[in-house]
Amino acid sequence: MNKFAVNVAENNLSFGNVSHNILVELHRREVNPPIFLIGNQADLSAFKVEASFAEWLQKNAGNAMEVHSRKNPTFKLWHTQGSLESFSERQYLMTFLETSSPTPFEVNTLKNQERVFVTSKYTQQTLEDVGVKNVSYIPLGFDSTHFYNTGKKYFQDDRIVFYLAGKWENRKASAKTLRAWVKKYGNQHKYHLHCSITNPFLKPEQMNSLIGQALEGQKYWNVNFLPFVKTNTELNEIHNSIDIHLGTSLGEGFNLPLFNSLALGKHAVVLNAHVHKDYCNDENSVLLSPNGKISCVDNMFFHTNSPYNQGEFYTFDDDEFIDACGVAVQRVEKSRGNEAGQLLQDWTYERTVDKIIEEIQ
Repeated sequence: MNKFAVNVAENNLSFGNVSHNILVELHRREVNPPIFLIGNQADLSAFKVEASFAEWLQKNAGNAMEVHSRKNPTFKLWHTQGSLESFSERQYLMTFLETSSPTPFEVNTLKNQERVFVTSKYTQQTLEDVGVKNVSYIPLGFDSTHFYNTGKKYFQDDRIVFYLAGKWENRKASAKTLRAWVKKYGNQHKYHLHCSITNPFLKPEQMNSLIGQALEGQKYWNVNFLPFVKTNTELNEIHNSIDIHLGTSLGEGFNLPLFNSLALGKHAVVLNAHVHKDYCNDENSVLLSPNGKISCVDNMFFHTNSPYNQGEFYTFDDDEFIDACGVAVQRVEKSRGNEAGQLLQDWTYERTVDKIIEEIQ
């Protein structure tokens, strides 16, 4: 196996979850790469961690500066911004781009990589269209250690539970989806909505104000705003308690919450665009066709004339979204389980790491 270093973040955010699963697979294979941790420390509090893995991580991160040579390549998992910096002459970057128009800054950064690994065919095509040819498609996998069927019954009645996940952003269609859902299902006993939409980059009072605006000042007793959970064990309980995942995000690099819900056998309403087209189909999801595109600019996370994150996202019609929810309800009433979705458990991090190693020369 070729020698290479690893430069990743180990934490409870999405980048950290992907990094953790890749590191666990490398540990399983008894590979010992120099590990350069983004942020200079590991936060393993979200994960179930074997003692041997913790020791392996500490050893390979602890001696990285002593043993690494810049002649050996580095695998890095990070944002495009900040990825010109490298520990090697040849860097292999896995990154997630969600917009339609890579900027000159992004294009230059990516062209300076030995290879760019993306987890979305839409992203791959978007980059190739602007001349970034050193791109490989490598999908992520299902984390079966932390996500599994608990076998629990979470409610004593036959309520149908929808789920809106992902930190609050215009990109995630948080307000749009919430507003449309309550107009149809708000304060109805049969239907409930769980929301895991806390954005750690917003203050609580900002979050409350944004939610209040989306709900137009109304209160809905069947909408449950869940606090940010610190462990994947807690997150797995939430996934198990729901019936229909609302995968309405307007732009994603992969969308782990949706992918995990489907793989656990939950139904979903899915915007049929960007990465969703890679693993969602008529059999495992109710597909919602986009009705156009909107600017990514929200003056919060995406700004006009920024050197990064420019372009457009897909969007959808609210009435068509509600119609799709109705179809999903019919599927739940026919069967609470989604066997077609469970097939996604065959997407493994073993396969992901196989492809990464295959690409690194």
